[in-house]
Amino acid sequence: MTYDLIVEGKIVDPIDGVEETRVGIIGDRIAKIGASLSGRNVLAVPDSYVFPGFIDPHVHYREPGAEHKEDFYTGTRASCHGGCTTALDMPNNNPPAVTRNAMQKKIEAAKAKGIIDVKFYAGVHPKHLNELKPMERLPEVIGYKVFLSDTFGIEDAGIGYLEEAMKAITGTGKTGTGKRGTEKPVSFHCETPRINEMASSKYDPADKLYHCYARPQLSEILAIPYVLLLSSRIPVHIAHLSTADGLEFITQYKNSGADVSCEVTSHHLLYNMNEMLRLGSYAKMNPPLRPESDRRAVWSGLKDKVDMLATDHAPHTKEEKDSPNPPSGVPGADNYSNIASMLIEAFGPARTAQLTSYNAARRFGMHDRGRMQEGMLADIVVMEMKECWPNRLYTKCGWSPYEGMRFPGRATHTIYRGKIIMEDGELR
Repeated sequence: MTYDLIVEGKIVDPIDGVEETRVGIIGDRIAKIGASLSGRNVLAVPDSYVFPGFIDPHVHYREPGAEHKEDFYTGTRASCHGGCTTALDMPNNNPPAVTRNAMQKKIEAAKAKGIIDVKFYAGVHPKHLNELKPMERLPEVIGYKVFLSDTFGIEDAGIGYLEEAMKAITGTGKTGTGKRGTEKPVSFHCETPRINEMASSKYDPADKLYHCYARPQLSEILAIPYVLLLSSRIPVHIAHLSTADGLEFITQYKNSGADVSCEVTSHHLLYNMNEMLRLGSYAKMNPPLRPESDRRAVWSGLKDKVDMLATDHAPHTKEEKDSPNPPSGVPGADNYSNIASMLIEAFGPARTAQLTSYNAARRFGMHDRGRMQEGMLADIVVMEMKECWPNRLYTKCGWSPYEGMRFPGRATHTIYRGKIIMEDGELR
């Protein structure tokens, strides 16, 4: 058999573990795995780990409406640089992706400009619940997004509205059926607006830690059980989990049989709230950075409680971040592989593959990726475990909160659908 490309290295499967062998690729699929495979085009990386392509379950590529910050071309290049071959884009754009027409335009733009696979969350808007079923029929839509606090273009889901929204989602026929593994999950931004309002009035806006105080831990901690109670019939995904108590609630519900998953972001894993004293608005995001005890808890949760690693890539320009009223959000797509290298060190390659690809693929119904098996898409990332200080960025905003940090490794090669699109850390 003739292979278009052979990759030789420490092949990592999230279930079967690590094996020093070869992967034979034909077209866009993994055709064969075996030590004796031969071919003309061989990528030999015997000292590196070869993972399923990473899947980032939470990005904001900013298109449409804010292309001066990022667009599908620059955003997917940043993700590819971070070793990702699939990314899941959020709906809070201008206009927001809360109708089939708006969603279709996003899909077409991503296909025209993106260099990796982009899937989408359908925004759940109180005035457009009738659009959920038409959006759900689009194959690129992998789930829904509900915001429990206001975001650009999408109103928050108040207590009365959330129940109505859940009825609309179950009415699509793809969620609330009880058939696990076939339903489209609902991702929740869990904050409690009333708590934020009360907290923000208590503190001095001039305090460098004001943003952390104004959106306190309690805001997330109260929202999570509320969501889990009202959404008991649907698969729930908790976005950007940031608190120890929130993780404990999720774990309890999982243990009781509830269909719930969660993600943790790079910034909540690496930084605590004191980082705002150093970075200021460049460390401002929602939910905000938390005390060190929370950071330690979500990091420890990666061992067996947290389901996936996300970036919540939300770029803004330096001019916007330096303004008197800087927006929330930080970029992170370029550094996904650097965070993954920390996970490899701490939890091992197989667990890292679960957190960076397999769990997201399984959760969001992408059963053609996330494992190193014959017949799977040839979406692959090569991880070099060698100390590095990354400073190369492809994001349009031109900065990263992780610049200058030491990491134990990085992605050197990204293979998308059988083609090498990043080599030695540089995009082709």
